[in-house]
Amino acid sequence: MPCPTSWLGRWAVVTLPPEIDVSNSQQISQELASVVDQGAVMLIVDMTASTFCDTSGARELIALRKHAHAGGAEIRLVVKAHAVLRVFEIIGLGDLFAIFPDLGAALSGLPAAVDGPGGTL
Repeated sequence: MPCPTSWLGRWAVVTLPPEIDVSNSQQISQELASVVDQGAVMLIVDMTASTFCDTSGARELIALRKHAHAGGAEIRLVVKAHAVLRVFEIIGLGDLFAIFPDLGAALSGLPAAVDGPGGTL
């Protein structure tokens, strides 16, 4: 099932599912990379509904980071679930990503007007 994506100019918010594991992590990674390839300069990965993310999901986020940086895009993660934050802490993802407690905090600093693929958040 595709991850919902919202655009505001060249900023994109992609909402991930409740569980991210080996069964869906590659598909999610491909969808996120596609958003970067569509010209996103800011990719906000909304994991507020995600209560589980295993190491395959974390590994795909690391690969996505490399892809995004090569394309000049920044990634912000929005994570609420303690279990997901704990996995990220153990793996060290907090050193690689800006992690926010809610979508509003992740959207802070959004320019008033930006050009891009269109749509609204």
